[in-house]
Amino acid sequence: MRKTICFLLCCMAGFTVRAQAPADSVPQDYNGLRETVYLQTSKGVYETGEDLWFKGYAFDAQTLALSGRSRTLFVEMADGKDSIVWQEKYPIHAGMAEGHIYVDKNLRPGNYRIHAYTRHSFLRDTLMPIYPKVIRVVKEIADKLEHKEAASMPDTVARLQFFPEGGDLVNGIPSKVAFKATDYREMPVPVEGVLEENGRVVARLESMQDSMGSFMLLPRRDATYKAVLSNGREFSFCPIEASGLALRLNKQTEQFLDFQLSQPNGDKPQTVRLVGRMRGMTCCTATATLHGSVRVRMPVAPL
Repeated sequence: MRKTICFLLCCMAGFTVRAQAPADSVPQDYNGLRETVYLQTSKGVYETGEDLWFKGYAFDAQTLALSGRSRTLFVEMADGKDSIVWQEKYPIHAGMAEGHIYVDKNLRPGNYRIHAYTRHSFLRDTLMPIYPKVIRVVKEIADKLEHKEAASMPDTVARLQFFPEGGDLVNGIPSKVAFKATDYREMPVPVEGVLEENGRVVARLESMQDSMGSFMLLPRRDATYKAVLSNGREFSFCPIEASGLALRLNKQTEQFLDFQLSQPNGDKPQTVRLVGRMRGMTCCTATATLHGSVRVRMPVAPL
């Protein structure tokens, strides 16, 4: 059996590859995406009846340089029910566009999404713009309104998410699990608590930066897990798979990435191929035979 595992190299700005992939395996675009659009607004909160000024930038999805592919930037504003309340198009010159949006006096107060896109900034098989800009519309901006709103919306954890390294927790394989806590506005909020396995504490949850943290866990599929915060609130934990592959990054240097690949005892040996991609381009590869557990060193080199 042969499996290919792909991962995104998000933290490495640029490097060449010593273990080259075949030329025909390098995609021409990133899941159909050839441009990414960044929209910068003059501020985040607007009163009804004023103008929202913005600048838009169209970048090449792979090189992140300003793109000359598109000539028109489409901009639209949608309310919380996905109804379009405003739309317009603007010329793009050398990858940049600018303009303003009139915030109508009849708009209801609340959060609105601004979608800015070109004909090349959609993911394959979808017409939904990505990376929307969220703004807030109010009738008036005053300190008394901000204080009243803050008092009625305390910073409490509304969502606690868990992210196993490699994507899944596999029964009996030690894994690192990251977590993130946010409030009802999806803003980071500090969190303290524990993870319980059948009522016994097996890990401590304490956010380190931007409401995020991590811990090590030996997952058991026959056990029951729950996160309990210091204020007594409880949150469910992520599922544990009976079989599969667990991927863990042991070490990262400028010369190589060192991974640990593991599978449950009793699973058949298999050949695995790690493929590193950055913005849709294959950057490095490595192949190994997996029988229980194996360390894979993927060579990379800085530009």
